[in-house]
Amino acid sequence: MNIMGKRKIMITFSIIIILIGLFSIIFHKGVRYGIDFAGGSNLIIKINQPVTIELLEKLRAEFAKENINANLQVFGDVGNTDKLKISTLATTLTSNKIYEILDKVFAKNNATAGGLDINALRSKSQIIDVLKKVFLTNTIKTISENRPFANTEQLLEKLKIYNLSNEEISANFILVEPAINEPRKNINNASVEILEKVFLDLYSSGKFNNYFSEIADNIIKYIDAQGGLLRSIEELKPVLKLEEKLFETLKSNFTIGSYIIETNNMVGPSIGADYRRAGLLAIIFSVIGMLIYIAWRFEIEYGVGAVTALIHDVLITIGIFSLLDKEFNTQILAALLTIIGYSLNDTIIVFDRVREKIKMLGSVAYKNLENTLNSSIIETLTRTIMTSFTTLLAVAALYIFGGEVYKSFALALIIGIVVGTYSSIFIASPVVFILKEQKLKKQKK
Repeated sequence: MNIMGKRKIMITFSIIIILIGLFSIIFHKGVRYGIDFAGGSNLIIKINQPVTIELLEKLRAEFAKENINANLQVFGDVGNTDKLKISTLATTLTSNKIYEILDKVFAKNNATAGGLDINALRSKSQIIDVLKKVFLTNTIKTISENRPFANTEQLLEKLKIYNLSNEEISANFILVEPAINEPRKNINNASVEILEKVFLDLYSSGKFNNYFSEIADNIIKYIDAQGGLLRSIEELKPVLKLEEKLFETLKSNFTIGSYIIETNNMVGPSIGADYRRAGLLAIIFSVIGMLIYIAWRFEIEYGVGAVTALIHDVLITIGIFSLLDKEFNTQILAALLTIIGYSLNDTIIVFDRVREKIKMLGSVAYKNLENTLNSSIIETLTRTIMTSFTTLLAVAALYIFGGEVYKSFALALIIGIVVGTYSSIFIASPVVFILKEQKLKKQKK
C-alpha cells in the first residue's frame, strides 16, 4: 500500500473540500453564530400539542408582523414532538414581544383573571397561599350557608372536609351567646371579619402548614412527572383527593398555560463578541502550543506537519457546519478543541514510529524518508482505524440517544474524528515529507 505515493491526490482533495467550505461561509455571509457568540436569546418551549407545519407557519407570520427575525428549530420530527427552540438576536423589548406572541398563539385554557399558571408554578409557597385562600373562602361560605347550627356534631359534620378537629373548633367557637369573660365567639352570629381572622389563624398553624405543604409537593411532583406541562387541571383531581366543591374553587384560582418555557438563555452583544475573541484565541494558542511541543519533541518539520493537519481538521469541520447551516456556539468550540487533541494523538503515534525507525536504521531510514513514513503509517494503520472506530461508536451513541441539546456537539465530534483520522494518515506525514524534501534540496544547493 503506497499511501505516500497518493499524497498529491489526497492533498488536492483536501484543498477542494476546504475551498467548498470557505465558499459556503462566504455565501452565508459568515458562520451562523449561536447566541453565545452573536448575542441574543435562545428560548426552548414545550407546548401541549404536537408541533406541526401549520403551527410553525403561524408563529413565523406573527414574528414577521413584529419584524422579529426568529429561527425556529424543532426538537425531533414535525408532528411527533412538543418541543421548539426559538433563537433571536433579542433585546429586552424583543423578548417581551416574543412572550406576547407566544401567549397569543398558544392561548391559555381555563383562564381566570389573576389566576396563577399551574404549569409555571414551581414555588411551594405560592401553591400553599392558594390552598389557604381556598380553604378559608370555602369554610366561611359553608358556615354562612348552614347556620344556625343546633349542636357541635352538626357543625363538625359540615366542616370535616376542611380537616378541622373538634378541639380546634371548640377552642374558638361556641353555639350560644358568650358570657362576659368568654373569649370564644358565637359561630351562629359571628361576623365574616371575625370568621376570617379565626380561621386564617387556624389555617396558618403548624398542622395546616404541613398539610398544605404535602399537597403542594404532590402537585409539583405530578407536574414534573408529566414533563412539566398539564393539559387540564382535572388531571390533579386524583392527586389532591379534595372534596368536589373545594377542588372546583381551587380550579378557579389557577390558569392552565398551553406552553412552558423550559430554558431561556440571553447573552448581550458585547459578551458575545468577547466569547468569539476568547474562542479564537483558545484555538490559536492551543495550535501554537502544540507546534512548539512537537518541534521540541521531534523536529520543526514534524511540528508544521502536525499543525497543518490540525488546521485542516478545523477548517473542514467548520466548512461542513456552514454547508449544513448549523449553529456555531460554545459547544462546537469545545468540540473543535477536542478534535485538535484527538487528531494530534493519532499523528504523534505515526511520528513516534518514524523516530523509532530512524533510531534503528539510522541514515538509511532518513535517506529513504518516503518509505519510512509510508511503512510507519501502514504499521500504525490498524491501531488508528480501530481507535477511531470505537470512539465513533461512543460519539454516535451520544448523537442518537443524547437528546437535541448534544446533537450538534456530537455531530462536530463525528466529523472531527473522521477528518482527524484522515489527516493523520494522508496530510500530516506528506507535509513532513514535502518540507524535508525542500530542506534537502536547499542543502544541496
